[in-house]
Amino acid sequence: MAIQLRAQNDLPTLRIVLSGAAARDPTVLFQVARGGATPVEVARCPLRDLGLPPLIEGPESFTRELRIAPAIISQLRTAVASLGFSPIPPIKSLWLELPGPRGYLYLLPWELLLAPLNRTVLRLPNFILRPKVHSEKLQVFVAVLDSTTGVDGAVRRICRAWHQHADRPVDIHVFAGAVVYEKLRHTAGSDRNLVLHNPYQAKPRSEDAWLNWVLDSVQGRAFDVVQVISPGTLTGDRGGVVLPIDPAATSPIRRVIDGSELVTFSSRVGAWALVLTAVSKKSCLPGLLETADTFARARPGVVMVQQLRAGPDHIDIDRGIQLICGSPEKITTSLPGITCWAHPSFVDEQRLDLGLAATGETSLLQASTMQVLAEPDTPAWVAAGSRILENRQSQWLRTGDTNSAAEPAADADAIAALNSVAGLLNRHVTNFLADRDKP
Repeated sequence: MAIQLRAQNDLPTLRIVLSGAAARDPTVLFQVARGGATPVEVARCPLRDLGLPPLIEGPESFTRELRIAPAIISQLRTAVASLGFSPIPPIKSLWLELPGPRGYLYLLPWELLLAPLNRTVLRLPNFILRPKVHSEKLQVFVAVLDSTTGVDGAVRRICRAWHQHADRPVDIHVFAGAVVYEKLRHTAGSDRNLVLHNPYQAKPRSEDAWLNWVLDSVQGRAFDVVQVISPGTLTGDRGGVVLPIDPAATSPIRRVIDGSELVTFSSRVGAWALVLTAVSKKSCLPGLLETADTFARARPGVVMVQQLRAGPDHIDIDRGIQLICGSPEKITTSLPGITCWAHPSFVDEQRLDLGLAATGETSLLQASTMQVLAEPDTPAWVAAGSRILENRQSQWLRTGDTNSAAEPAADADAIAALNSVAGLLNRHVTNFLADRDKP
């Protein structure tokens, strides 16, 4: 899908390829392309020159100094400049494509390594469809799974940033363990758009009391964004976030939630975006990147990893929100603390034969469904039903040649089936509206 996206949107793209992945000393190839043009190699180097060993043995493998040689940066700077600016904001964006076999290249912080290029590096997503986002008020779920010193201050800063930089009003629901909750509860009441949930009110459960506490508390509410503040973890080649079993922290038992489980949770609450935020200097960035990559490869949507850098402004918080739902045209620099899989807005005419609108969103959702999705308090089942339809449509759109710049061929039977599903969902929503509006 990456080649289709860059071709359809005329994107300036840096393609990083692992050559000889099975060899003892693989080579990394750096290629550039504009739109659907054939990628041109501009530099190469042995994998070991990046500071990454051929065999990854855990998080400690990433503790060595990662780097790109100045000579290669110089070659890339010249080649990237020749590509010109992006037709889609941020205009200084450079779209990153990491085709398979990738090895462990996708776990590298390319956004940091490529910062000298002074371009906003964004990773091409795996789907040509993007979720439909029409709610009048943004609903943000924040799970705080990190209790290190200073996390409460970061949570306050994050909540302020959502209000300051989102393009619409925001409601924020914060779920934190007992330690962070005690630090936040004296100030949360000053913001009427922030709900701080009490972990001591969680019902006792034999397992997964934390997740069930969340689901009990939101009472069927749909969320647009799921943000998880966690140091992350990496076991072998599997990343995840560590979830306390007990919200009130009376039990030391923890379990790891991986990317696939975050997909399930996000789909259940109807979210179209996932943000993983690392606050601690000891955070496992490769673990968060692997988790985010798993999510990004499983379903369409915006996926982001933030690594908050030291400093009073925490500018990456603001820029991250602007990328998701703010003013991306204001971003004119590199974002070394942000990794983002973002769908570029489509600039060509509506493609009704594929069930896609000009924005890249599905055009199959019908009037009643659209009406409820646009309301400030969308029920989770409506949002989740819409995400299921989008996921099925995305899977069909991926059945074509993923190495071709051509769009998938229109399939009348597939569109008819998807329209049938959309119609069924719309009938349920219409009935819901009729029952709700009864005197």
